[in-house]
Amino acid sequence: MIQVYRIPVPKERLGAMAKNERVLLLLLGYVSNQLSIMLVRPTVGALNEAWELVRTRFIETTMAKDYLNLLDASGQEAFAALKRQFGESNLLNKIRKN
Repeated sequence: MIQVYRIPVPKERLGAMAKNERVLLLLLGYVSNQLSIMLVRPTVGALNEAWELVRTRFIETTMAKDYLNLLDASGQEAFAALKRQFGESNLLNKIRKN
């Protein structure tokens, strides 16, 4: 989950800043957003690819029946949570493709 920070700066205060300071402030915010996006994109791609690996090479094989039965209760819950996360809507897949 991305955490959004809000720093309230009244319009009057922005207007009172020197132009070069105001421009710097806005550009630093822009750069911060761009860096966040650059870090999120590869992470989303890697998560999606990892799930596709698990889905195609494990879940959709007979091996899954053998190993899933060996998981304890917390393992079963964790696996169910992963299936929900990557299941029907698969938001990460949609983000990766767009």
